Amino acid sequence: MCIDEPGAAAIDMPMERPLFKPAIKPRLASVIQLGDGSDIDTAALFDQIIVDKDLLRSQIRRLLQQETQTTLAAIIDRYPLQQGLSELIAYLVIAGTDDRTVFDEDRHETI
Repeated sequence: MCIDEPGAAAIDMPMERPLFKPAIKPRLASVIQLGDGSDIDTAALFDQIIVDKDLLRSQIRRLLQQETQTTLAAIIDRYPLQQGLSELIAYLVIAGTDDRTVFDEDRHETI
C-alpha cells in the first residue's frame, strides 16, 4: 500500500507480504554406486604420529647451552626433522608457549 501524499508516514502492512514457500527439492537423476570397500586403505586412518615435545625441548636446551639464542633453522640443522611437518609444527608450538621466545618478523629463513 502506498500513500502519495507528501510528508505521509510509510505504512507497512505485514499481511501484504507473501506467505512462506518451502524450497523446491532438487531431483537427483544419478544413482550413487556403492563399492565393496576393498580398494580403500584404512591403515592411514589409524596411523598416528606422536611427537615427543619433551625431547624437542631438551634439544633446544642443549643448543641454548652453547649459544645465547638460536633460530628454528639452526635447531633443524643440528637435529634434522624425523617426523616431518608434525615435528616442525611441534617446534612452533613450543616456541609459541614459551615467554622467552622472540619472533623476528623482518627476518626470513628457509627451512
